[in-house]
Amino acid sequence: MNRLITCAVLDDEAPARHLLCQYIAMLPHQLELIGSFESSEIFQKEHKSKEVELLFLDIQMPGYDGFELLNYINKRPQVIVITAYDEYALKGYTFNLVDYILKPAPFERFAQAVNKAIKLIRWQTNSDQETIIDNDFIWLRSDRKLHKIYLNDIEYIESSKEFLIIHLSKSKLIIRLSFNQLFNLLSEDRFIQIHKSYVISIEKIKSFSKTEVVVSKKTLPVGQKFRTRFLHLLKIASERQFS
Repeated sequence: MNRLITCAVLDDEAPARHLLCQYIAMLPHQLELIGSFESSEIFQKEHKSKEVELLFLDIQMPGYDGFELLNYINKRPQVIVITAYDEYALKGYTFNLVDYILKPAPFERFAQAVNKAIKLIRWQTNSDQETIIDNDFIWLRSDRKLHKIYLNDIEYIESSKEFLIIHLSKSKLIIRLSFNQLFNLLSEDRFIQIHKSYVISIEKIKSFSKTEVVVSKKTLPVGQKFRTRFLHLLKIASERQFS
């Protein structure tokens, strides 16, 4: 199982910090939040107890700005800039940023940048290169064979005792993996767990309510434990679509 990537948020605006912390909480199988900081000075003083591998960074802040901070950090983390200003994008290239996102940052765009950063971090540290997969498909073992599964063909995933059943558009695949193991292979901006027994493809959702969701032609329950995160994610997705 892949370890979590440690991360921190640095932004002088409280609403922006709160939103990014919410986004990070929606990726519990990928990110571990070390702290949320309102200034470069506070970040420098307080983050040293644990290494930060990924920094979500604003540029314009009181004191010294985000780019000035990067010049002071001895062991620089991977950086995703999230700012309201596009004029710093060119300068950002000199710092080898993972990504540059303009506010307001939609969750889908945030998750895309996170996936890019995590792949880069794992590649650089040689932590587990064999889990770095293509964005469009994964390999899963079933019946002593490796099967190439395209992510856009997955409708939902069902837990059945010690097995998982991958429901595809025209077939099924039974594999010996836990949900946690499978999450390491899936992008959390495309799949979400809605119940202790179900993970669904967001793009396959036809309709939903607080208690159930229709995926393709199958109606599935939404567990109370997973309801808040599920509804929040769908709210963000719908706002993004109709904005």
